[in-house]
Amino acid sequence: SNPQNMERLLDLALSLKKKNHTNPLYGLFVVDDDETANEKLALARSTLELAGGRATAAGRKIETLATIDNNVAVGIKRVAREKSATDIIVGTSGKPNLADFLFGRSLEQLITTASQNIYVFNPVYSLNLYKKIHLFLPPHAEKENSFIHILNKVIGLAESNSISIDSYSYGQTAVFIETHLKKLM
Repeated sequence: SNPQNMERLLDLALSLKKKNHTNPLYGLFVVDDDETANEKLALARSTLELAGGRATAAGRKIETLATIDNNVAVGIKRVAREKSATDIIVGTSGKPNLADFLFGRSLEQLITTASQNIYVFNPVYSLNLYKKIHLFLPPHAEKENSFIHILNKVIGLAESNSISIDSYSYGQTAVFIETHLKKLM
């Protein structure tokens, strides 16, 4: 991840996390274990240091961690478990690399194996440039364990950035969402 993406991922994390929550944010950078790992780790630490400064300036607690792992998805999952994280925010460029081709996409591995809620964000633009969140929900999405948690995070994100939400769902899922939104207003 590059420093500009780290800033945008941090903006998303700050928007999703409640301000009065006592647990810190964890800024994590997992570096592939290869011949350039030490150089990448040094860059990761300086990038995280900048992100930590931004979070502190916003009055938020953040703990930054940089680690090396043979598998980025496994490294993220391991640290999330160690820190008892409930949510993981992952940045993606959308472009696969050679390692993804040979060993499977890191994002796919993370999604299929992690027990935390995962938010995938391609930080092309700053959050303040978005005007609308399009929420596409399959039938019976409301029956998933973390549905209310995730829905409240998305609503909080929209409110904190003055972004409207368009929800696309059907049947009971649509009724559930409309009822939930009315309770919050």
